[in-house]
Amino acid sequence: MTAVVNVPARAVRHWSTDAHGWRTETGVYQVHAGRSAADLPLTAAVDIGERP
Repeated sequence: MTAVVNVPARAVRHWSTDAHGWRTETGVYQVHAGRSAADLPLTAAVDIGERP
């Protein structure tokens, strides 16, 4: 079974006081899903790469 979850780019941005604007940190992040924080049987790696 496959699930597709669309995450808007703004969901992975944070405010940078150094840059005085919104930033997206690149890297590989683990996304966990399940019924509750104590029950997360699904895990996927998400690669946030640099934009061209």
